[in-house]
Amino acid sequence: MESGWRWHRVCERVCAACETMALAMEQLKAFLGCTLYLIALINPMSKVFILSVMAKDLPPQELRSLVLRSSVVALAILLVFAIVGSPLLTAVFHVEIYSFQLVGGLSCS
Repeated sequence: MESGWRWHRVCERVCAACETMALAMEQLKAFLGCTLYLIALINPMSKVFILSVMAKDLPPQELRSLVLRSSVVALAILLVFAIVGSPLLTAVFHVEIYSFQLVGGLSCS
């Protein structure tokens, strides 16, 4: 009877470890998705390289979904800042666009 009890305890520990591993995999998947959104926003071309690495591990349907979501989020953020960016800079942060032109070395005459 003692060995049966030990076996039960071992099985419980293995199941708990499997649940922890599944949770960690879900969190890693969410982290990679958020990272991809950020990379798509900062540099859309680098998204191609990240996706080529992730393509080995993800099923095609999930990869397509991830590509579509990251592209839509990046587009939405870029459109919001294209519309609201200049007023936000001048009204909230008191920075004029010519300051960026001066620092960036752009001359628009």
